[in-house]
Amino acid sequence: MTERVAIIGTGYEGLRPVVSDLSTREMMFEAASKAYTDAGVDPREDVGSFICCTEDLWEGWSITDEMVPDQIGGANRPVCTVPADGVIGLGHAVMQIRAGLADVVALEAHSKVADVLDKEAVERLALEPTYTRPLGLNNDLLAGLEMSAFLAKSGYSTIDTAEVVAASKLRAMKNPRASYGGVIKAED
Repeated sequence: MTERVAIIGTGYEGLRPVVSDLSTREMMFEAASKAYTDAGVDPREDVGSFICCTEDLWEGWSITDEMVPDQIGGANRPVCTVPADGVIGLGHAVMQIRAGLADVVALEAHSKVADVLDKEAVERLALEPTYTRPLGLNNDLLAGLEMSAFLAKSGYSTIDTAEVVAASKLRAMKNPRASYGGVIKAED
């Protein structure tokens, strides 16, 4: 297995708190178009397989993968849908290339969480299914428990972590794609 696999182009769309001017499908098309331009490939000629990471629950309707190929240039072409996030899809892409299925694979992963009607249901789906999900805990409670454990073991204080938040929000002010930039003090 000496063959190397590389990411040759990327594209994205959205990445802001509210994307009311584009549908999920339009965002997929915009991101795919940018990725193909960045990579210098034609999806109709150069791409041998398409992977889309989607989940019916996130989309709010079943068999959502039926609507995927058109937006990413894969109409009437091999399309593999993965009910997970982009990292899992990347693993699938590497396996397809290594197995000789395709030389170029287009990978698309998306989320338009603003369209999700039941955020808690999606968050429950993301919880570890054997031990955590049956307890009925939510993500905020789990994050609080994890942070408390981190602070107890590390010796850091809540002010230390607040300073990290303040610095991150300040850096975000310089990034036009950052969702929640701001000027705050750790004491706030």
